[in-house]
Amino acid sequence: WSLEFPSAPLAVGQEQITTDRVADFKTSQGNVRLLNPTDCVKDRLLWRYLENDGQCWEQALDIARNHAIDWEDLATWHSSEGYPELFKAFQDLATAK
Repeated sequence: WSLEFPSAPLAVGQEQITTDRVADFKTSQGNVRLLNPTDCVKDRLLWRYLENDGQCWEQALDIARNHAIDWEDLATWHSSEGYPELFKAFQDLATAK
């Protein structure tokens, strides 16, 4: 497990993450702010695409297979980041039965 504390403003690639897309998880030590599953997939995929990190690819697939993903938003993000040709392959693997 890894835990990151990025500086503001929060973004995945060129896309800023607004506060309405972040969940607050209350703990005895205070609140932890979490990305929603779709934004978490974007973060993992960006590391895969930029650094060829296979572990990030597997993490993105695990998240997409086990959580509700906004596929339309993810397709738009792929296009805006310059990876439109990679979206379908990811979606096909993530949704394969």
